[in-house]
Amino acid sequence: APAPSYFNGLQTRITNSRPTGISFHVRAAQTNAQCGRLNAMGGAGYRAVDFSMNRDGRMGLVAQQAFAGVPYESDRWYRVDLELDWTQRRANCRIDGALVITNVAFPDDPYSGTDSIVLQNTDTGTSWFDEIRVFTLGSSNLLVTPPNLTGFSDGVWTGLVAIRPGATGTDRGDG
Repeated sequence: APAPSYFNGLQTRITNSRPTGISFHVRAAQTNAQCGRLNAMGGAGYRAVDFSMNRDGRMGLVAQQAFAGVPYESDRWYRVDLELDWTQRRANCRIDGALVITNVAFPDDPYSGTDSIVLQNTDTGTSWFDEIRVFTLGSSNLLVTPPNLTGFSDGVWTGLVAIRPGATGTDRGDG
């Protein structure tokens, strides 16, 4: 049988992106087929992350020449949260909120970004995906007025707060 083509499947483009998170809900009809597969792909078919519901009844992340997974049940919805670290080129995986797989190397290391998300079943099988989100978390320069919030009582502050756009240059929001 030919090797799987990871970039063939239901695909959506997200050009030159480095998301820090990918979350989705997934369900597979069986545990004896490789189905329910999600890849974050870069140019020339490089995978930054490869989530799979494997044919041995485990779901998890494909690493370089390995698979890190935990057992799953057929016909059950799971929430999956993938955390991507582009500096270390590693991923973590949460299943239903629990951190179950950590520090897995990107399967194909040479590429520096993601150009698409691909869904597929490698074997003949059935899977469902829902609420797929690709995002980047980061800090923000939100400014609040008043700049110093005082007057807390038992950890609760009351009063009006205005949120303004982030500062540029030397504007600290206190003028």
